[in-house]
Amino acid sequence: MEITSSGDRRYSLLKNNALAQAAEACAHNVNAGSDGVRLFEWTRFFRLLPDGSDSLCEEVGTLWAVAAGLPDRASWDGQRREVPVHEMISVLADIAEVCQHPLELAPLPEGHPLRFALHPYRSKAITDADGAYAGVIGEMHPDLRERFQIGSWRPVYLELSANGLAFGSATQPVDPPLRAPSHRMLDFVMPVGLEAGAVLKALQEAGPAELMNVEPVDVYAGSSLPEGTRSITYLLSFRNDALRR
Repeated sequence: MEITSSGDRRYSLLKNNALAQAAEACAHNVNAGSDGVRLFEWTRFFRLLPDGSDSLCEEVGTLWAVAAGLPDRASWDGQRREVPVHEMISVLADIAEVCQHPLELAPLPEGHPLRFALHPYRSKAITDADGAYAGVIGEMHPDLRERFQIGSWRPVYLELSANGLAFGSATQPVDPPLRAPSHRMLDFVMPVGLEAGAVLKALQEAGPAELMNVEPVDVYAGSSLPEGTRSITYLLSFRNDALRR
């Protein structure tokens, strides 16, 4: 999209993605001899609206990121391997979990502006739980890498609009506690037929108001215990908000 009446031609174009910017950043780092690049930016894109809309386009807040080259740290086997697409997908999954806003991957729709700029078998559209478009993720197409002289790097591009970052109703900002929770462990030797869940429920019901959580953390059924019994250890976590002076 271009503004024909722009006072300065340098600012006449309204971008609808940042893939070229990401490719330029990768090329710059390749020329500088960098091992890799990791960048992100919060910006705004402009998208055309369907015919008959009140406006020509809409302005959408968007997070975009690119990762390419070797990571800063080696993997478990001591090797440094280039970032694959699935690692960026795991970043996307972390974002969805933090925001409590489920995101899914789907085929890129026909007519998508990046359909022919990303690898056909290593790119996906991002949608929310209702199927609404939220962004795109994928590896840059080899032709694009050659055009920008990126070399052997295979940059992975992520684009996520504001609706994909919306916080779900379950997530609300809360102030951190004044003190870390207190933890205590209780161990019970009980008959094998007694369900661990029944003991857990009893502890929850009998606990004070400060009791935050109860969970079984260990089970022992060795020969040192009486026959027909087992030992289960429970971890109890208590709020510790009150400051003592």
